[in-house]
Amino acid sequence: MAHVTRRRTAELLRKLFEILIPQPDGLQARDALKELQQRIDLTEYEKGTYESGGSRFEQIVRFATVDCVKAGWLVKQKGRWSITEEGKQAYTALSDPEVFYREAVKLYKKWRATQPDTEPAQTNATEDETSGKAASITFEQAEEQAWSEIEQYLRGMNPYDSARDHLA
Repeated sequence: MAHVTRRRTAELLRKLFEILIPQPDGLQARDALKELQQRIDLTEYEKGTYESGGSRFEQIVRFATVDCVKAGWLVKQKGRWSITEEGKQAYTALSDPEVFYREAVKLYKKWRATQPDTEPAQTNATEDETSGKAASITFEQAEEQAWSEIEQYLRGMNPYDSARDHLA
């Protein structure tokens, strides 16, 4: 992410929190990302895609949210993103985007240092950390896709067919 500054990433996160905070039940990740994209002006770099085909903008945001999850500020569950009380407090207390993001990264590193596969010397940004975040994002996207397909399937079902199958 050489073309994305820490400040820019921080601004994207703050805007994401601004979108999610008024949503007590959170939003589907795809909807939150879509809303975020509509509320900001993407740079030419962010508009692009990676060689693997993924949207740069989406991957930048998803990568940064890992810090917020481990900080305890953001919950990702069944494809929905929601802000915790701690996240709301951090958003209010840390109004400067860079300070906000720096604190999330600090809390991520603190969490990472407590993980069994982490050696103390690995608490700085390392290849291990980057690949761990990438794996988390890949899993998260797969989970979101699965829940989306389940919801679509359930919406398309006739409720009477389901009830009749259970009574038979």
